[in-house]
Amino acid sequence: MTPEMLATEISKCIGIAMSQGVGLDAIILTMSADQRMTKEHMHTILYLRKLFGEEMMKYVVLLFTRKDRLDEDDTSLDEYLSDVPQFLADLLDECDCRAIAFNNKTKDVEVKERQTAELLQIIEKLKTVNGDKPSLAT
Repeated sequence: MTPEMLATEISKCIGIAMSQGVGLDAIILTMSADQRMTKEHMHTILYLRKLFGEEMMKYVVLLFTRKDRLDEDDTSLDEYLSDVPQFLADLLDECDCRAIAFNNKTKDVEVKERQTAELLQIIEKLKTVNGDKPSLAT
């Protein structure tokens, strides 16, 4: 996806959020737990920071997919995050270590509901921390 295409898609999302309320309560950056951090990942995150501004980090939650792979390796998310490239470690620090892992291959409805509930709990806590002031508020 080109930067122009990304900007267009993000603009659409922001337009929807603004039409439904006053802004975004969270910005969820999704990455795979079984991929290495590439230059493309880093450039995309830097581009998003330019687009949203440095305030964006107050709203970021990192969501790692492929928790099933972590489970197969008998590795917790905290263990995985303790040995990541410096760019990702810095990103984690800047978003106050708001990170969650999803097993996106599970067929277990309870697991899906638990994961969703945990993400929503993180977002609710984030809203409280940010004074219930959405990002990009008008």
